[in-house]
Amino acid sequence: MERLKTNKTIGANPDSSGLGDLLSLTIVCKHFPGLTVQLHPDYKKFAFLFKGLCERVELTPTPIHTKGVYVENGTFGQYMLHAFGYTGDDTTPFIFVDMDKYLQAKEKIKNIKNPIIFKPNCSKRWSHIREYDPVYVQEELNKYIQKGHTPIQVGIKENYTPYDGCIHLPDLDLEELSALYKAVGFYFGTDTGDYHLMLAVGGTAVALVPEKNYPDYNPYQSIPHFCQRAQMQFVPKKYCK
Repeated sequence: MERLKTNKTIGANPDSSGLGDLLSLTIVCKHFPGLTVQLHPDYKKFAFLFKGLCERVELTPTPIHTKGVYVENGTFGQYMLHAFGYTGDDTTPFIFVDMDKYLQAKEKIKNIKNPIIFKPNCSKRWSHIREYDPVYVQEELNKYIQKGHTPIQVGIKENYTPYDGCIHLPDLDLEELSALYKAVGFYFGTDTGDYHLMLAVGGTAVALVPEKNYPDYNPYQSIPHFCQRAQMQFVPKKYCK
């Protein structure tokens, strides 16, 4: 805890941090009130993640980049907390969702039968690992549809593979997306920042993860496997890239 007393500022460098990394910082803010979070101006859209969790968000072209401390069999979120001396069990991302936006999202989906969030795509940086044969993904999605669910497919238009049987809502504002996730409460798709966002708003999430081994990806470091709401579905090697 001594380290925390001398460093009340945490932050993330946009060159190496995505939504999932920023959500790891929300865990630190949750357990250590009064922190300042530094973000690059390009990350201004992420500032809402820390509303109600930190003392303030500071936009600066040279943000501090908070690094974790390795924990055997731990996740990146646990690495962050371990760096500040926290060794408890509550290590799942958390954010507050704007109530007005949440009510708007509830209104938007009120006539959709058993909605679930579906996101099969991820950033191009990770697509060679975390995106799979579309035929397999469609078959797995159809299992939810056959059970009476309506998938709402989200993502970014520049990297968006439309699937059959979905309501398509690409390019939603991130804060609006957070409210929608809370209103829906269930995610199925790839291991990306959106998976962790669903966990952060209190929902359940099922991540497709590769059965194939990759030197630069370990799902047990990414997925908070100790959380019952965080689930993994392993994709057979023949459907991996």
